[in-house]
Amino acid sequence: MDITAILYAALALGGLGVLLGAALSFADRKFAVTVDERISRVRAALPGVNCGVCGYAGCDAFAQAIVDGETKASLCKPGGKRCASAIAEIMGGETKG
Repeated sequence: MDITAILYAALALGGLGVLLGAALSFADRKFAVTVDERISRVRAALPGVNCGVCGYAGCDAFAQAIVDGETKASLCKPGGKRCASAIAEIMGGETKG
């Protein structure tokens, strides 16, 4: 096998890798989804049992509803008052109830 054929193949694959990497980098910036950091902080304050007592499918949906202002933090029965006060602190006193 000729060394030039190996060199051309390596350059072609390397160039293709750089080109596709640049395309992925562009797509990452173009289609980035910004997420409110309060959602993850509220989710961390919840007990994480995903019991559904609050009326939502799980703690993630409940945290989203709290940040959106759709529900009150006191609906989390397993978390109790300690959880509700932690969420109120995260939300800056914006939570209902």
